[in-house]
Amino acid sequence: MSIKYFYSFLAVILLTLFSIVMVSNSFKNSGNTNTKKTKAATKLVEYLDKNSSVSLTNSGSIVGENEYKSLRITVSRSERTIEILNGYEYVPSQVSTYSNTPEAYNVFLLALNNAGFTKSKSSSIKDERGLCPLGRTYVYNLKENSNNVIRTWSNTCANNVTFTGNGSVVRTLFQKQIPEYGKFSAKLNI
Repeated sequence: MSIKYFYSFLAVILLTLFSIVMVSNSFKNSGNTNTKKTKAATKLVEYLDKNSSVSLTNSGSIVGENEYKSLRITVSRSERTIEILNGYEYVPSQVSTYSNTPEAYNVFLLALNNAGFTKSKSSSIKDERGLCPLGRTYVYNLKENSNNVIRTWSNTCANNVTFTGNGSVVRTLFQKQIPEYGKFSAKLNI
């Protein structure tokens, strides 16, 4: 009988140790998750005081050179710009610029962070062009001093995308930066 009690006692001790380890690991993991979210949430805001800009380029389906159109919205500390781009070399044909303030840019970057602007996944495909030939392609960009810091893409075909944030919210946030967005998008049937 004493061996039976010994094994029971040993089982209780092992079960207690196992429970302690599991609980401590769950606290460690939840702490790491919060740390990662905090880093992602502040990443764009780190570029507020730098010479930075964020942009969204919306390109249409694959057609002839003279019919291919894209629309790009770029936002920085001092201005918001919308461009209609012609052809596959993205030649600007119509541009409108509006003023911006550092505080407005700060709030915009915070909103983009919350929508997952910096969320991405890797892909072996380095060129998104032609991946969605009959749909739309969206390119999301963060630049500092004209250098790409973040460049991801998504499309309406859901093929090999690198952007994993909330595309609908991000695109709407960019559109709302331009007072006459409807006039521009109507020209491109977007």
